This record gives sequence, C-alpha cells and structure tokens, in this order.
Amino acid sequence: MAFHMSIVELADSERLNLMFAQVLAELRLAFGLLQDPEFLHAPYVDMNMKILELAEAGEFAKAAIELGDYLVHSERIVLAAYARRIESADLSGI
Repeated sequence: MAFHMSIVELADSERLNLMFAQVLAELRLAFGLLQDPEFLHAPYVDMNMKILELAEAGEFAKAAIELGDYLVHSERIVLAAYARRIESADLSGI
C-alpha cells in the first residue's frame, strides 16, 4: 500500500493524496475480509521492486507498462478472491 501511495505522491497533488489515502483505507477494510491477505500481497513485492528499479534507472515507459500489467493482474486476483469468498458464504448459508 505504501508503494502505491508513493506513486500517487509523485503527482505532487494534495487533492490526489487525500483521495488516494481514502481509497487505501477502504482497501484495507476490504482486504480484512479475505482469509489470508498476506498471501494475496506477497507476489506483488517482487513486482513492486521491478517497477521501482525501472523508474530509478530512468526507464519510465517500461515502468509504466509494468505498472499497468501489475494493476490488471492484481485486479483479477482480488476479484477472484472476493468471488470465492462470496461463493463460499452463499454455500454455507444453504
């Protein structure tokens, strides 16, 4: 989460920082519903490092592509995790 906040802070916009801080608070609440949030986050540490290394090397276009891929991948994983949670909750209510 701090990694993403740092990316938003690069825009140097207090308005964006406040908005994204709210999004992160909501995400923390949502992630709290998952069975194993650490398992969900662990694969992204290496991806974060790769994006950071590219940015530090001045390879901003490549870093942006990696970040885009990262966000699409993470969205799919989070949605799948929630779908499994909802499905298991529905089945337990039967």
